[in-house]
Amino acid sequence: LGGIEGDFDQDGDADGNDFLIWQDGFGIQAGALRSDGDANGDGAVNGEDLVYWQNNFGSLESASHLVAASVPEPAAYLLAMLLFCHALLRSSLIARDHSEEGR
Repeated sequence: LGGIEGDFDQDGDADGNDFLIWQDGFGIQAGALRSDGDANGDGAVNGEDLVYWQNNFGSLESASHLVAASVPEPAAYLLAMLLFCHALLRSSLIARDHSEEGR
């Protein structure tokens, strides 16, 4: 079953909407789908499925990946700034040396 177990509406999180789906489907003995509240794929909507939802309540499928991918580490940002400052200082020193040689 991909995604978060207990994410019955498959919107990327396990939340109150998913609980309502499980509650509506509770008692189905056979043929239940994830969209009915069947988290473990056994075809029934029962207490086992509620445990999956409880264990993943508040979990987000992709938000953590997006944050990790889009926000650079503070150390990497600092290193980039130090390299930029070093390159800027070096180029200004080289330019100064060339202008003194021309005198």
